Amino acid sequence: MSSRVTKAFNNVRLKTIKANIRESLRLQFQNPQFSFTTSIATRIWSRGSKPVLKAVIDQLDIKPDYNILEIGYGRGDGLALACAKLRNGTGQLFGIEKSEYMERLASRRFVVEIMAENKMFLNRAKYLAYLPYPSNYFDSIFHVDVFYFWEDRTMFDSCSEFLRVLKPGGQIVCGMELNRLKKLEKWGILNSKQNDPMKYTIWLEPTGFTDVKISYHTVEKHEVQLISAKKPETLIDEDPEVVMKRLEEEIKQYMFFQSLADSMPMSKDMRQKFSDSVIDGHVKEATKKFTREKELLNKRQAD
Repeated sequence: MSSRVTKAFNNVRLKTIKANIRESLRLQFQNPQFSFTTSIATRIWSRGSKPVLKAVIDQLDIKPDYNILEIGYGRGDGLALACAKLRNGTGQLFGIEKSEYMERLASRRFVVEIMAENKMFLNRAKYLAYLPYPSNYFDSIFHVDVFYFWEDRTMFDSCSEFLRVLKPGGQIVCGMELNRLKKLEKWGILNSKQNDPMKYTIWLEPTGFTDVKISYHTVEKHEVQLISAKKPETLIDEDPEVVMKRLEEEIKQYMFFQSLADSMPMSKDMRQKFSDSVIDGHVKEATKKFTREKELLNKRQAD
């Protein structure tokens, strides 16, 4: 084999190896699986996310009695910051994650908060369009570096779910650092379309959010971008048919939460607390809310 052919063959092999590495990193970034490489990569990325998480938590202005949800909690650095804000109150922290590996790591890290203090509940879900939480439960929702791999066809349903579980007046905040994401573009893990803030922002108003903003913050010399939006204080300004459909669905969804409480690994006392706070109280709240909104809608239609 001539040296020219050998060189060409080696170049092709090198390109193939690089492409395989990029694809592996892309898949691991999207849904981390247990491996030595993933452990190192997630530690490095988690360390770099801390300025973004700090900006997000500051924006949320969490009070001790708030109920908070983090979407895609990874190794749990955001959970730690949020939990510290709830330490002296009755608030609870929930997290939902796609990766079984990340869920396992976070569960070990926060075993005291989960099992002893009843402060934290961690769940795993593949689809964000079906969140295992009651309506109007969370004061705030936040996520960092997770929407890049959400498919466009799921964005409306996912954002609608975020709106559903937020309390009226509640806030959702998404954090990102575009300069850091450019490194992932350079490595072929992301493309500019995936991490474009508008990929996420354009779905917030159509699903019912208001006061949608993109703001810029400097944290420890890092330029952080925050996307924030709020749930309206009342649903009366929405389309009547949309409101009625959502409210009717909410009543049906509470049937699911008792079976969820029964299936979650927790102590008897913790299970009872979850049932009392998350299920029974919110069934009554949803029924009252349904009646009130229906009366307001009927009045508006009559006028």
